[in-house]
Order: sequence, then C-alpha cells, then structure tokens
Amino acid sequence: MASEVDKLFVEREVKRGDLLVREGSHTDRVLFFEQGIAREYTIAEGVEVTNYFHLESTFYIPLASIFLGKEVGSNVEMEENGVVRVAPYHTLDPRTADGG
Repeated sequence: MASEVDKLFVEREVKRGDLLVREGSHTDRVLFFEQGIAREYTIAEGVEVTNYFHLESTFYIPLASIFLGKEVGSNVEMEENGVVRVAPYHTLDPRTADGG
C-alpha cells in the first residue's frame, strides 16, 4: 500500500526562497517535505508572521482549500534547498482516486 501511495507523488527539487504556496490562492496540492525546511507565514499589517515550520518528513495539507473551497490563509516558503514531493489530494483520497 505504501509503495502505491509513493508512486502518486512527484519529486521536485526546490531552492531556498521558493514560494510553494501563496496566501489567497486555491490549491489541492499535498506537499511532503522529504529534504529541507519550509516556513509557513502570513502577512499582517505589512509584517511577516511565522506560524509554523515544516520539517523534513512532514506534510502540508491545505484542508480549508481542499474541503471548503476557501483561499489558502498563509504562504509556504522554502528556508533552504531541498526536495519536496507533491500530489493532488484527489489522487490520494480513495473515495475519489478512481473517479467515484
């Protein structure tokens, strides 16, 4: 089962400063941080406010965007060069992966 799920993700090399998710956008992409650290932040009154750090071997899943159709509420930016694996949520959801 794990090897089947692994095949659904595309490996992507990323650089420090790459913006993986933009605040205010809509996305269904699930990110797995294989190598490197990313910072999740918002901009409040012109100031960047860090909310979370995504460390290696962790996921980013934009739940409100996927399930409620809401805009993403924060930015996700790489803090160092790394490798991120990416998959659209619908390919991972067994209820929708086969089109049903």
